[in-house]
Amino acid sequence: VFFFENYHNSLKILKKNISNLDLNNKSMVYSNSAYNLKDSNIENRIFDIIFLDPPFKDREIETLIYQIKKMKITNSNSLLIIHRNKKSDDKIDQYLNIIEEKKYGLSKIYFCRVI
Repeated sequence: VFFFENYHNSLKILKKNISNLDLNNKSMVYSNSAYNLKDSNIENRIFDIIFLDPPFKDREIETLIYQIKKMKITNSNSLLIIHRNKKSDDKIDQYLNIIEEKKYGLSKIYFCRVI
């Protein structure tokens, strides 16, 4: 599992949880924004599942999805799961085939495939 987290408090909790579960050898934590994918060690990999959970106020989700598509780190079976505010008006369908959308409280969850 590759984690991208740039919020200091969440990063500390994430690292502690990984250690408590004894998964240090099965995970990689990047303490920066996922918007820096090109600076990471993930090229030439194919991911089965990508979970995106940017802050609700983030308006650049399309940029991140475009990077994922451009880097070709998914295949036709890869699943993208995206957590957003249910009131957000993201234009993600230009790069993704939205399979399902679920709403829970203030959230909506998209289940998608890259097109």
